[in-house]
Amino acid sequence: MVWLKRGLGALSVVVIALLAYGLYLPRIQSVETSEYIQAPTELILPYLLQAEKLQAWSPQRQLDSSLVILYGPIRAGVGAQYQWMGKSVGTGSLAIVSSDSAATVATRLQLGDGETASGWLQLLPKDSGQVLIQGFSLDAGWNLRARYGNLNRLDGLKAGMLQGSSLLKEWVEKDLQMREAQTVAASDSVAHAPIDTLSTEVKTAE
Repeated sequence: MVWLKRGLGALSVVVIALLAYGLYLPRIQSVETSEYIQAPTELILPYLLQAEKLQAWSPQRQLDSSLVILYGPIRAGVGAQYQWMGKSVGTGSLAIVSSDSAATVATRLQLGDGETASGWLQLLPKDSGQVLIQGFSLDAGWNLRARYGNLNRLDGLKAGMLQGSSLLKEWVEKDLQMREAQTVAASDSVAHAPIDTLSTEVKTAE
């Protein structure tokens, strides 16, 4: 009986310590990443404002290849939203709640465990490109289990964010290279066209 009482006493101390540490953990925990993309704003914005393109490089997509996506009736801009279901990341939804001319997009997330989160995307000009800032804040409220869980969740979320932004960088920069190559090819085509062909085109235009 003595050992049992001591065991229960020790267990009580551990439980109280865990509760105290859980209360010490911040209710709102955040993570933010950045990625330099050498491309103009207009080539990147569709990937921030269109639901189909946004989910394609989302951290959930990078963390779970089994992801199934359902889209809302609005596909782009404020009000656009989608839901996800996956084996690893569970269920949740994301909606675009605001955007402005400064290339800043705010999102709201509802996670399957009832927890809410806010997200933000911002493009900041740098040299000949843009720095993409991506962030999330998870609000666990008074749910101590969620506060503990968010410690690991943020690590996984950050890994998915970095993978996604790197993928977006690759897509956009390749798109820019293709556009520039097409422009050069078109210019070369005009420059090397026969003189009589150019004269005919001018006359036709007149």
